[in-house]
Amino acid sequence: MQANNLLNVLSSVIWVVPELLACFVGLAVCVTLMQRCRKAATLGLSGFIVMVLCILSGAATQMFVIGLSQSGRSTSEIGMLLTALGLVRAIGFAIGIVLLALAIPADRQRVDNVGAGKQ
Repeated sequence: MQANNLLNVLSSVIWVVPELLACFVGLAVCVTLMQRCRKAATLGLSGFIVMVLCILSGAATQMFVIGLSQSGRSTSEIGMLLTALGLVRAIGFAIGIVLLALAIPADRQRVDNVGAGKQ
């Protein structure tokens, strides 16, 4: 039974590995830019962390649904819960994208002025 649960978790996580790798690369870039562009890097880190949590919540949702189906819940109840969890996940992912979009212009003027010799 335990090996079956582990297999279910791994099979649900394997599909999001490319997305997770992209987010971890973004996290690394944000950490390296933290000294130069603090506001932009902080917004980027926040956005990537929210997106990673939303991506990983998919695996947790699958395990949650498997547990509910084994407990004898009705299909309509499970469907309603899946819809609610999917909505929360989509909103969280959208918030992550908004944070990333806000990070683009965050420190732009300060960096442009430093590059032009102005401070």
